[in-house]
Amino acid sequence: RGGRGSSIGASLWRLLLIAVLLLATVLYFVAGPGGEAFRQNRPAEVAGVDRLYLPTGPSDQVVHHTYYSLGYEEDWELPRWVAHRLTPASVAARGVERSDDFRPDPAVRTGSADLDDYRRSGYSRGHLAPAGDMRFDRRAMSESFLLSNVAPQRPEHNGAVWRELEETVRDWVSDHGPTYVVTGPIVGAGARRIGRSEVAVPDAFYKVLLTEAGRGVGFVIPHARQTEPLSDFAVSIDEVEALTGLDFFPELEALATPAVESRFEPTHWPVDERRYRRRLESWNNQ
Repeated sequence: RGGRGSSIGASLWRLLLIAVLLLATVLYFVAGPGGEAFRQNRPAEVAGVDRLYLPTGPSDQVVHHTYYSLGYEEDWELPRWVAHRLTPASVAARGVERSDDFRPDPAVRTGSADLDDYRRSGYSRGHLAPAGDMRFDRRAMSESFLLSNVAPQRPEHNGAVWRELEETVRDWVSDHGPTYVVTGPIVGAGARRIGRSEVAVPDAFYKVLLTEAGRGVGFVIPHARQTEPLSDFAVSIDEVEALTGLDFFPELEALATPAVESRFEPTHWPVDERRYRRRLESWNNQ
């Protein structure tokens, strides 16, 4: 009888210990670093649960990270698309500095590009889901530097017109509310390749936006230095679908209606003239 009682007591202690550890884990994420982001975003974001804003179309593997997902194309060693949800709260929460910890993505079954592929290539490692969108959480920031979220980008594109677009998107999110953002490369036949992994160099980059208020727009920017205003690159979501072979927001039919996807209203997407002048006078000279 004494042995049986000791066994039951040990089992109860183990159950109690497990319960305490689970409670401590929950409290860490809710009350600890990044806790506000956890409370606002994490329940619908973990492991791809309820990510109804993802596109469909050709890709070899869909990979889910904590705050974004991507569709990886092995032949390109690039993602065809990277999708995330951006909110005014996450734009305003800017407490996390850039981590700059570029590294291969172990979640890509076939292996992603690596650092040597970009070394001495003449191309920068251009984010698709921007590091600037991830300053609300340390994990979000670090995961944005996985090389599955990166494409070869000319410095005069990455640090100029593309930078302007990324910063302007954050302005729009602050004004319009939560927004689904899908970004990716457009790779043509016979694309240049870099590195041992033969990473494809895109001909252009696209970004598609859909607000939870039901407004949408796309951007397609050729991969070169640009002097035109950002608004010159605005297109409909349908036009980006035709270029990429992707279907954007198929699960969000109530928001991404045929009318929303076929046209856009330029007045909903104003650009900052001072930022444009800064691009022409400074950022383009890289």
